Amino acid sequence: MGNGNSGIQLADGRLMMPGGWMSEADWVSAGRNMRGCVIVSDDHGETWRIAGTYVPTEEDFRAKPNTTPAGFQLEYDLLARTDGSIYFNVRSARNAVGVDADHPWRTILWSKDRGETIEGWSYAEGQTNGTHGGLARYDRNTFLLTIATKPGRHEQSILVSPDEGRTWPARKVIDPGPASYSDVVVTDDKHIVVIYEAGHPDRTVTSGTQPGGWADWLSLARFNMEWVESR
Repeated sequence: MGNGNSGIQLADGRLMMPGGWMSEADWVSAGRNMRGCVIVSDDHGETWRIAGTYVPTEEDFRAKPNTTPAGFQLEYDLLARTDGSIYFNVRSARNAVGVDADHPWRTILWSKDRGETIEGWSYAEGQTNGTHGGLARYDRNTFLLTIATKPGRHEQSILVSPDEGRTWPARKVIDPGPASYSDVVVTDDKHIVVIYEAGHPDRTVTSGTQPGGWADWLSLARFNMEWVESR
């Protein structure tokens, strides 16, 4: 079961994609049987296998008995840091379903062995949760993250980290209206391109699967770092 945005290729050629699987055949959205994982290929995509997945602890299930271990769903993004570790920025889940299914903040995980095991976890306080984000490298030390920065899937924004995801001091609103899942890439000439789900400002429903929700259409934004850093 795949669930993710862009994959990455490590310096040694390994291909890595975010994905997910079920520990038991009992599906509930964000439920305790869902597992995020890394899917890898070491033969240029000929074959793939599940590598790292977060191993639940007793405290995970004791604190949040109905949710995915470590407070995360399957929807996460990953990038390799210059020290060889893998950084994960993840949509978080608190309960399986309901109005408070999402934790207020996103989750951070990491791997120190090319994705074979996943460690963590901590909450990224200040990074509003609730949508699948986009993650890309701008230059050697700079990461870009696109998420909706207002609860209820509003205000598609781009965040900038100058230290490979350790801090995120800069952000810019791309679209103030309804906004949901997104992805981001950087072109050869250093333009930033963001594709994201968007909806009418006067939406009448809260579901992206219905007309009038936050995913009526796909929007595309293209800009440069000077625009992001401008006031």
